[in-house]
Amino acid sequence: MPRYRVCPSCGQRNPPEEIMCTKCMANISDVSLVEILEEHEAPRDDSQNQISTDSEKTVVLVETLVLKNEKITITVLSGEVVGRKGKGAEHLASYMTVSRRHARFTKENGVWYVEDLKSTNGTYVNGIKIEQKHPLKDGDTVSLSTLVSFVVEINKRL
Repeated sequence: MPRYRVCPSCGQRNPPEEIMCTKCMANISDVSLVEILEEHEAPRDDSQNQISTDSEKTVVLVETLVLKNEKITITVLSGEVVGRKGKGAEHLASYMTVSRRHARFTKENGVWYVEDLKSTNGTYVNGIKIEQKHPLKDGDTVSLSTLVSFVVEINKRL
């Protein structure tokens, strides 16, 4: 089954070795590889993605995690790093308490996790500073330092 880095900005399927999107030049170095089912292949059991096929095309539903507050919305795919130089940089660049590479969000065995990447001011889940990978659920509050907080929404998108 072919593996790609799907650009979260434009949806372009990029070869696994690419670190920049070949269509829009976005940084995809932290984007997880995904397997995309070809038409002639049979679906396999995969708890992370729901795969549906018809006679013309294959659709892969990718679950996303949305970080949302009054001013900012950041949509995250599994494996993406959020920070002043990562995903959401356009919103977080002015928050000096947020590290350049602050936290990584991953989905493993159907559960979303947040992991602090040795940030200067810490990552908090529901007000408690985390020291290791921590599971997330819909409605949790994730804070990048004590100044920037988001409510977690777990969504599915194409």
